[in-house]
Amino acid sequence: MTSSYTQSGYPRLADDNYQTVDERCLDSFLEIYGEEILAPICDPCVSKDGESALVTQLINKGYDAEGGCLFEHNAKTIITNPPYKRDVVDKIAGEILAQVKEGRVKLAAMLVRSGWDLAKRRQYLFDDPAFSGLVRLTFRPWWTSSRKAQPIHGYQWVVLEHDKYLDYLDEGYDEPAEVWHVYL
Repeated sequence: MTSSYTQSGYPRLADDNYQTVDERCLDSFLEIYGEEILAPICDPCVSKDGESALVTQLINKGYDAEGGCLFEHNAKTIITNPPYKRDVVDKIAGEILAQVKEGRVKLAAMLVRSGWDLAKRRQYLFDDPAFSGLVRLTFRPWWTSSRKAQPIHGYQWVVLEHDKYLDYLDEGYDEPAEVWHVYL
């Protein structure tokens, strides 16, 4: 049996927390959902020092954002680039979905690899009425300043909304989730 998992041929950088996010990723999300974001914004997937590339980018764009804890925050919006380790990202996604359904968080977006939504173990997330849509990136993000080789993975934002969940509870499915392709 062969694995389809692709590993980088480059060595990991010492002390790099691997949060570098190509700014076009956030720009793509903001193109669709920028007007719906409520402050404060939290990125719960930060370095051990509390640093977050997404928070820095959001602040530079004029948003009220901070890095924080997934379980202890006062955010109305979560925007995060979770770690891609399967069990970790799945636990984070489940907790974020629970907070959206409870109304603790009004809008949440997770940057994940394209195809992440195809796994049977994640079907519950995409069948849930809080699932609002996908913002598919039409480019492969650069994760380093090196341009020796082209990026190999596509990415997308998975978006959850509390109001969509409430609408479902009141009236059933009125509008299905949407998929946007953003060209930057």
